[in-house]
Amino acid sequence: MPADNGKIQIAQVLVEHLRRAGFSLTSFKLILAMLHHQDRQELWIREAIETPSLAKTWIEGTRLRAIVGPCRENGATSLHRLVAEAKRTDLFDDIRLIERNRILAWQFSGLAQRLMAARIYEYYTLLDLAEVGDCRSLDDLNYLIVIRHVFKGPVPKFYGPTSPNWSRLRARHMASLSRITKMTGVTLVIIESRDKNDYNLRHVECRVCHVQTTWWISAIRKYPAGAKVTLIDASGRQTIDPKSFDFSHLPGVVPGPPPRRQ
Repeated sequence: MPADNGKIQIAQVLVEHLRRAGFSLTSFKLILAMLHHQDRQELWIREAIETPSLAKTWIEGTRLRAIVGPCRENGATSLHRLVAEAKRTDLFDDIRLIERNRILAWQFSGLAQRLMAARIYEYYTLLDLAEVGDCRSLDDLNYLIVIRHVFKGPVPKFYGPTSPNWSRLRARHMASLSRITKMTGVTLVIIESRDKNDYNLRHVECRVCHVQTTWWISAIRKYPAGAKVTLIDASGRQTIDPKSFDFSHLPGVVPGPPPRRQ
């Protein structure tokens, strides 16, 4: 059994499948812990794509909840909800509570095995389960996933919801981004701009800075005309003027490429 570092490497195609499956926050967290347990048991195997029963497994409910929560729950309410939600997806051939609801037993489907196998040769996301456990909402978890997915890129960025209702959604999403920024130690530059064709439609771009990024200062300070720019870091959130703000003080921002030789 491999050493447990509390992290799980998940194929990005499986991450997206999970995000579309409609899990509640608690169930999503528990699924991620189940993926981790499957990894620890070395049960992501090529043969299970065709014969999933080769990789069936189980874990005590208290152990599973200790990984990502809820840790103080009396009874098995969260596990019953997980089983009900999981049965509505195509990711399991079988999932059930046994031994008077103390043990969660499951068998991932061949599809789940095939999607997870893609982490060997395609994009993946590395998640720390301690961070997963600290997420307070689905927005938190989704932003954690996307930040960890783009984290190692030289100029990482991602996009928030494109919506005509952004003004109504903004406070909730900004609060979530603030929590995940503090959790992961990154700095975010948030650019809110109006669509070129539809005045009521807003676009939200999130640029990620940390000590390993290499944002050229000319790129990090480039924004659409009329955009609202917000800086979020461990100290809080502030609206900035991109024309006068000194971006050189941000982590992972570099002066730019050397001049071309004539």
